[in-house]
Amino acid sequence: MSKKLQGNGLFESSRMMLPEHKEAYILHQQNLRKNPPPQLDDQEMERISMLIAESMQLRKEVILVLFGEFNVTEITGVVTKIDLQQKTSNSPMAMIFAG
Repeated sequence: MSKKLQGNGLFESSRMMLPEHKEAYILHQQNLRKNPPPQLDDQEMERISMLIAESMQLRKEVILVLFGEFNVTEITGVVTKIDLQQKTSNSPMAMIFAG
C-alpha cells in the first residue's frame, strides 16, 4: 500500500491543497453529519396533532422533539397558542409554550 494513503490519508498525501478544495472537503464532511428528518405517516401526524390539541385544551405538559439539520432538540411545556398563519421554512405552524 502506498505511504500516501496511510495515517491521515487525504491531508498527508497532499502537502499543498487549494483553498477551494479544502472548503469543498469541509462542506462535504458537514453534509455527511446532517440528520435526515423522520418520515411521518398520516396516522402519526394525526396522533401528534391530537396530543398538541390536548395539551392546549387540558393544560397538559408535552415533550416535543425537533429535528434540525445537525442536532435534535427537546422542548417540554404546555401549548398555549397555535399560530397557523405563521409560515417558516422549518415548520408549517408555530406553537408557543409555557413552561
